[in-house]
Amino acid sequence: ADGLLAFSAVEIRRSDKSGATGAVMFFARFLRADEIERVRQTSRLPANLTVIAERPAAQATGPRNLQSWLSGSTGEGPLDAAASGPDSVMGYALVSDVGGRPLAYFTTEHERDVGQLGRRTTWGLMGTLAALMIASACALLAMMLRLRRSWAEHAALQSEHRHVLSDLDQNQNRLAHLIEHDELTELPNRRYLDARLPQLLSRLQAQRQSLALLHIDIDNFKNVNDASGHGQGDAVLKIIARRLCTATSAQDVVLRISGDEFVVIAPDIEGATATRKLADRLLTAIRGPVSLGGLPLALPASMGIAVYPQDGSDGETLLKHADIALHEAKQRGRDCFAVFASDMNVQVNEHLALEQALRRAIDSDQIYVEYQPVVDLQTGLLASFEALARWRHPELGMVSPGRFIPVAEKSGLIVAMTERVVRQVIAQLSEWQRAGLLLAPVAVNVAPIQFERTEFPNFVHAAALEYDIDPRWISFEVTESAWMQNSSKHVVMIDTLRHEGSRIYIDDFGTGFSNLSYLKTLPVDAVKIDQSFIRGIETDASDEAIVSGIIAMSRQLNLLTVAEGIETAGQAQLLRRMGCRYGQGYHFAKPMAAEKCQALLEQLAAVQRVTETMTMRAFKKVAT
Repeated sequence: ADGLLAFSAVEIRRSDKSGATGAVMFFARFLRADEIERVRQTSRLPANLTVIAERPAAQATGPRNLQSWLSGSTGEGPLDAAASGPDSVMGYALVSDVGGRPLAYFTTEHERDVGQLGRRTTWGLMGTLAALMIASACALLAMMLRLRRSWAEHAALQSEHRHVLSDLDQNQNRLAHLIEHDELTELPNRRYLDARLPQLLSRLQAQRQSLALLHIDIDNFKNVNDASGHGQGDAVLKIIARRLCTATSAQDVVLRISGDEFVVIAPDIEGATATRKLADRLLTAIRGPVSLGGLPLALPASMGIAVYPQDGSDGETLLKHADIALHEAKQRGRDCFAVFASDMNVQVNEHLALEQALRRAIDSDQIYVEYQPVVDLQTGLLASFEALARWRHPELGMVSPGRFIPVAEKSGLIVAMTERVVRQVIAQLSEWQRAGLLLAPVAVNVAPIQFERTEFPNFVHAAALEYDIDPRWISFEVTESAWMQNSSKHVVMIDTLRHEGSRIYIDDFGTGFSNLSYLKTLPVDAVKIDQSFIRGIETDASDEAIVSGIIAMSRQLNLLTVAEGIETAGQAQLLRRMGCRYGQGYHFAKPMAAEKCQALLEQLAAVQRVTETMTMRAFKKVAT
């Protein structure tokens, strides 16, 4: 009454299969209603279990085979299946009791998957084939259209190539011209020179003819760009290019090989005299005034000359020797030309050897400092010192500053050398300070490159802080021409130095771009009148007028003046009458070692004590 009871009995046989053991394993399980429901819920098929309550009801509702079982015909067995329709099949199983009486039956109905799968597969295959045929047709059509376009593009490209090739024959010369000519001046450039000079030399060699190569560099051209801008500089270069072309003959070639450097090739030149005449003519043409901002400006040039074949048998050697001669012309003071000579090579080699030796000397005791006093022209007492770098080479002995300073400037070693001098000066001031001496300011010469490559004011500040020296005891001298190279950057750094307390002097004043308006804008404290004017002050009225004008101009601008190179008492007396405040030169003292400066500092201290004593006595006398 509570459900179904399923059971099974199995005979137990021997493990060797020799026969029965006489025992039976019996299994029974009671199937309650909830278990039957669980089976129904978890079955993968929609199976239904129906309990047979009354035989007639089962016969009325069961399938055909099941009705036979219920009626007692059991010829088909306990399981069977039958088609219930074209798309489904029904399966059923009968559950009987031990007496063979039906108790219940399981039924399930499922779609006929094989048939449906076959039909679906067939239709899918046919659809896929149809899609493939359609896709193939579309792809074939697309390929045909693309091939057609490709042929059209190929034909157009072939036509364009034929057009380009035809134009290339016309434009080839123009392209070569652009590659081998300067864009600004339209003169041939360095590529042109490298490509054509060897060919020209080969032809001249066969014809036994000569050639002059003139290397020209515009003196101080950088000042034009810095003062007036690169636009004005380019305009000046165009003018110079036209002048060079006008001053040469039709067979000569004028080239621009870099910023302000030109080369003139003069083939078949007739001897040294003709070469010198051509050089003079070119320098005169360049030197003519150029209007720059409404003001006339003369730009001289330096020139080096090498002649084929005696100065070189190939273009590279000729250019090298012309460059060496150009350097010689600059050493002679610029605004001139120099013809290459074999001994110039020796000088170049000596220059390189000197540079290498100087590079090693900077970090050693070979570089040291001497001090030249600057005196008050009214009292004759010490006012300050100028620090001068000296080089004592272990083999060469004393090397003149006139030799090693230009080498240091050209090689960039002047930066490290100046820093070494500044450090030695600050260390010496510290030593004098610890000795209880009265200090006097010491001036150090600073090259323009010092402001370009380093944060010089920071270096000075750090060194002064390290040695506990007030920066007001350190002064700096900057040449007048240095201000023109990059005045805005220099002004910023010099303002920083002045803010720390240092004084700034314009050195060699009168040799550069001296004018009142320019001097008025510079952050300086004093000007040092160049010794070239002092030398002839007693005999040359022009020098006397120039010096007098500089002193008067400085006084109007509240600037101190220092006269350099005083060698006679007459010069000192005349400068004193003109109102020059300070003087420096061999008339007073030569540069000396730091040990000898101590006596001057002690004398200065003694005079100061006397002056203070006399001042106190005067105050007391007035008070009484």
